[in-house]
Amino acid sequence: MKTGSGEAHGLRSAIALLIGGAALVFGLYFLQFHGALSENRDDWAAFGSYASGAFSFLTLCGVAFTIKLQADQLRLIQSQSHLEELQRMAASTSTSIDALLNLEQPTVEMPDAIGRPPTVASILGVYTVYERVTDKDERAFLQGFFEADARDALDTPSYVLTEELDQLGECLSCFEDSGGNPQIAAIYRRRYRDVVAVLRDHFKLEAEGPAARFFIRKSDPIPAAPPKTVS
Repeated sequence: MKTGSGEAHGLRSAIALLIGGAALVFGLYFLQFHGALSENRDDWAAFGSYASGAFSFLTLCGVAFTIKLQADQLRLIQSQSHLEELQRMAASTSTSIDALLNLEQPTVEMPDAIGRPPTVASILGVYTVYERVTDKDERAFLQGFFEADARDALDTPSYVLTEELDQLGECLSCFEDSGGNPQIAAIYRRRYRDVVAVLRDHFKLEAEGPAARFFIRKSDPIPAAPPKTVS
């Protein structure tokens, strides 16, 4: 939102209104009383009274227009300030979520490629790739991982993540509803959609909560949950 361009447009409108009003006032007068300039003081006095009344009316219109313009500018500034505050809240909450996702889980026996303990994010990522695994032994290993290590390790982090994601979803929904940049909302939606889907399908994130409503569109497919048994 650009307040400067709005002020310039309002100033041009006010000037155009005054010029147009003055032209109309004098045009009507000379249309009615056209002719040579009078040498009678009474005629000039009458014209002065007419012009004074006309300009008083134009001044009143100008004041009313200025008040409206100032009110519009105030609403614009307040709206912009509200959107900026929502963006700051979203960025702060996103930072907290990223910190949680990067927490290492040393109790989980599934180190990464260089031997470090897996993070919350990498453990959640296992859920998103499960359906693409075709090897029977690997699927059996992952099933045991789902039922023991992963769930135990993510019990507390998943609860905190759910709270933070619900807060972020509510904040970004308000941002969108207030006319915020849809591209900013789309970036957040792409960033956390898979995390929200896993927490919704396998943990305690509410399917109709703020996070699920914002990050997962109704048209998005619901990932299949791992089966309870492996044959």
